[in-house]
Amino acid sequence: MNKKPFRLLVSICIISFLCIAAQGKQLIELKDILKDPAAYDQEEIEVTGLAIQYVEATEKTTSYYYLKDDYGAIIKVHTAGSKPETNVKYIVNGILYIDSATDLPFISERSKTKVDLPVPESFSEPPISWLQNNWLLILIVGVSALVLILIIVLLSKRKKDEIPVSPETGMKSPLNGIDLSVQKDNLKTMVIPVSVPKTMKFIPGEFEVLTGDDKGRIIKIGGYPTEEGSIVTIGRERVIGPRDFAHIQLKERTISRKQAEVILKDAKLYIKNLSETNYTKLDGKDLPPNTSAELNAGSVLTFGEVEMKYKI
Repeated sequence: MNKKPFRLLVSICIISFLCIAAQGKQLIELKDILKDPAAYDQEEIEVTGLAIQYVEATEKTTSYYYLKDDYGAIIKVHTAGSKPETNVKYIVNGILYIDSATDLPFISERSKTKVDLPVPESFSEPPISWLQNNWLLILIVGVSALVLILIIVLLSKRKKDEIPVSPETGMKSPLNGIDLSVQKDNLKTMVIPVSVPKTMKFIPGEFEVLTGDDKGRIIKIGGYPTEEGSIVTIGRERVIGPRDFAHIQLKERTISRKQAEVILKDAKLYIKNLSETNYTKLDGKDLPPNTSAELNAGSVLTFGEVEMKYKI
């Protein structure tokens, strides 16, 4: 086979794919961002995921929502645009930043597009504008597909011509001279991703911080489903991953790393003390370790020097 036409076809294919890549930004997996947020710091990115929780803006914070991908990775997205629909998949474009206070990455949304939109009932007006705006991309994709098909056909013909002839039968044998054991060793192992976390459960009401550096902060939370109920953890430690939306981090040194849990079970809310050295207080009364008490509207929780009031 003449090598010049083959090299020309390969060059055309490479150029075509480069042109396709230049048409837009490549989607980035959330799990890759969370592995190394610094690699994307202050970069414009596009990600896709399921909008699972939306929090309205307050006097101190902008509106934001959480985006979860198919592998369970979750990231916060700050938005000044319209409220996203929960349990709906979006493609989000924006700038990635790292919160200096928590060292957690978040996206400042520029735009979002709903994925898998329902098919309109009427097709009286075909999408001519989209075809006009993307005719070059369609042409490049079509040419690339034809070039790839031609390359595959030529390579198949070349391999067919190179099949050795068996000295015993005088016929071409595709298995002659091939070590099947090597082929078996080269088979790749399929990796099945771990299952994504269960859907979060919204905790009714909200917490208002009464003392400390976060005084005046309003906290709305969602619990992580377990056999004991939907749980929200409280403490000085930082939680990263699928449970970060169900954790309240308080940084004062008088608070234990694992201070307490808020548990929603059977439509009732409980506070459970986890600290053995710095007891959680409910309305001024100490809770011994691993002891729970019902949390009512107006109840005040004390963790070291921080007080929070539960409101409905």
